Amino acid sequence: MGMASIAAAQLAASARAGGAAAASAAGDERLPQRILYIGDAKSPRAAAFREFFGGRFAGVEVADRNGFDPKKTDGCDVVVLDWPQTPITAQNASQREELFPPKTSPIGERAAWKKPTVLLGSAGLMLSCVWGLKGGAG
Repeated sequence: MGMASIAAAQLAASARAGGAAAASAAGDERLPQRILYIGDAKSPRAAAFREFFGGRFAGVEVADRNGFDPKKTDGCDVVVLDWPQTPITAQNASQREELFPPKTSPIGERAAWKKPTVLLGSAGLMLSCVWGLKGGAG
């Protein structure tokens, strides 16, 4: 099962409790939640998630992770954060300590974050580093 399928299954299970019956009664098979995907907005991966979620949920927006403004979540019900671990390559190995662990979160401070969020890629690891959560590595 691919990452898109796993994320959709998690979102769909949550959404069923919150209004899927109303969507079915109206003849719309899509679930009523509005999804905001935060990732590399111009990537083929983001386009695939937009298409996948678009056929299953009432609304889908895509936003770029770099420079993301958390106020952009006002119009969504669920955030999908796709945040890969920064690859250390021969070209950037001298910058290892600058690249990892991350210093800031694209979704802001932990205390201010209130949206239901699905984490993709290494988003759990990356957020645990920034927000000081237990279980960040191991």
